[in-house]
Amino acid sequence: MLKVIREHSRSFLIRSILWMVVISFILTIFLVWGRGSQGLSGSSTAVSTVGGVEISAESFLRLYKANLNRLQQSISGNIDQQWLQQLAASQSLNDLINEEVIVQEAISRGIVVSPEEIRNHIMERYEIFQQNGRFIGQEKYLEILRASRISPSEFEEAIRRDVYLQKFNLLIIDGITLSEAELKEEFKRQREEVSINYLLFQPAAFTDLIVPSDKELAEYYKGNKENYREPERRRITYIYIEPIKLIREIEVSEREVQRYYQTHLEDFKIPVQRRARHILFKVSPNATTETEEETRKKAEEVLSRARAGEDFAELAKEYSEDDTTAQSGGDLGYSSRGRMVKEIDDVLFSMEINDISDVIRTRFGYHIVQLTDIQRAYYQPLSDAEVRDRVEKTLRAEKAEQKAEELAEMVYKEASSGNDIKAAGKQYALEVKDSGFFGKEERIEGLGKPTLLIDSVFSLKVGEISQPVRDSRSYYVFQLVEKKDSYIPPLEKVKVQVISDFKEKGGKELAKRKGEEVRKLLGENPDLLAVASQQKTEPKSPKPFKRGEQIEGLGLVPEVEKRAFAIGVGEVSEVVTIDQGFVVFQIVAKDEPTTEEFTQEKETLRETLLQQKQLRRYSAILTRLRERKKIIYNQPLINQLMS
Repeated sequence: MLKVIREHSRSFLIRSILWMVVISFILTIFLVWGRGSQGLSGSSTAVSTVGGVEISAESFLRLYKANLNRLQQSISGNIDQQWLQQLAASQSLNDLINEEVIVQEAISRGIVVSPEEIRNHIMERYEIFQQNGRFIGQEKYLEILRASRISPSEFEEAIRRDVYLQKFNLLIIDGITLSEAELKEEFKRQREEVSINYLLFQPAAFTDLIVPSDKELAEYYKGNKENYREPERRRITYIYIEPIKLIREIEVSEREVQRYYQTHLEDFKIPVQRRARHILFKVSPNATTETEEETRKKAEEVLSRARAGEDFAELAKEYSEDDTTAQSGGDLGYSSRGRMVKEIDDVLFSMEINDISDVIRTRFGYHIVQLTDIQRAYYQPLSDAEVRDRVEKTLRAEKAEQKAEELAEMVYKEASSGNDIKAAGKQYALEVKDSGFFGKEERIEGLGKPTLLIDSVFSLKVGEISQPVRDSRSYYVFQLVEKKDSYIPPLEKVKVQVISDFKEKGGKELAKRKGEEVRKLLGENPDLLAVASQQKTEPKSPKPFKRGEQIEGLGLVPEVEKRAFAIGVGEVSEVVTIDQGFVVFQIVAKDEPTTEEFTQEKETLRETLLQQKQLRRYSAILTRLRERKKIIYNQPLINQLMS
């Protein structure tokens, strides 16, 4: 079985399943297990129970921190940190539940993991346990695990579970195939293009025609009072503690630096890198078979010259059509596995230095590749100034986080003892701020919209003090000072908004009526351009589009797209409601892919569709397995751990 796993380990599907279902459990063992059980004081409380088996708070918190860190590093831009925290928590809990569900099912199906498979798995996945391709020996193995604060039984149990997961994954996807008819149908669906003319009737063009009377406004307000309800609003006084501001007070010892480096050694590993040159002969996606064959023959001729001893770099300068690298002799620089297109990557990492590849076909065209150097994998030493700085910064951040959490707890206890947050602020020389009134769906001035904090605020009674709440930046302790109940204001207070809403509603009705009138005319004379001219309405003729693409002037409109590919050339749609208003369109032309195009791209398409089909099957089976299990969630504990 492990031989099969090795052969499939690079496939997109296996990687996707392991990532989506268990967040690459085995690849994060050192990160998740190597931090010990800090922060929970040995609590064994379960965040969830799956089929009677508990998932511990420790397991959840470790994976939650790892996932949150990964998300924060991989997602750039102005992202709501509260949303990231919730996403990380949801992912972590689902991953742990899915893993337990799969392991239980694998065992029930009689799948067995032998000690030999565990040993092989460790050797295949962890170079740290190898020396010159051999096992480093039991003594050194145990020494590394001790340094990582993992017992051998814990580590090997994690490996055993990972092998269970991989065996079960392969069992589920085995035997899934695709027919030629399925491939053709999907190829047509992806490549078919349609051209339309359309008329757009927008409500804004009709709103000036709507002049409501006082009676009409009163009746409209009466029938839609709930739309104008003011929400319940609350006001708090609060203290916030930012860990980042405590970092300058934190010191770390040499012993702590050494220990962190040893227990996170894999974080400082630089993988094997290979340097190569290439010569590219471009092939257009629309190239004919004859043109492609001529290009391939040219590539073969240059390959023969390179293998006969001509200077590869000079040949690249003369023949390569890669504008970026040609003048540097085709130099691609150093690359680790997985960084190049798969066709080149697979060949490059099977070559010896100075080897020249056969002609390789990729989506860009034909390539010839020469391996020029190999840089072996190595660990960045702690003596490297950047590595040491990284370790020290991480340790300071962790200590600052712990110090902020402890300070927040002390503030909470002091405030609770006298039911006075201002006294607690004075005790610890911390500023107490006033939020002003805010609703549950509104932003708090100076804080934004921290979901966990707002949820806590709306669960308190007036005068009550919250336990510490953690968001993306700070710890908060707050006291509910005052609340205003929800109410519906009188018409006079919201008259401007009522008028606007009434006119908007009337504009939509008139726009739709105009669209239906034009559609009726098109039933008598199915020529959209002629009818548009008669009605003094401007038609639009966007460029052809495929499924899933934006339509010029309309954007992404699935309602229009679905009908456009369902009716024939010359046919006219019914009135279609979209966000911008109402659309009527006529099909001008349809362009279907050729048999030749299908033949050229069939195998690439087959691989993609097969992966999608396998993933759908796997997801469906996992969903059914989860439905059969009794899964209990401890939401209060999960919320507590997140904060």
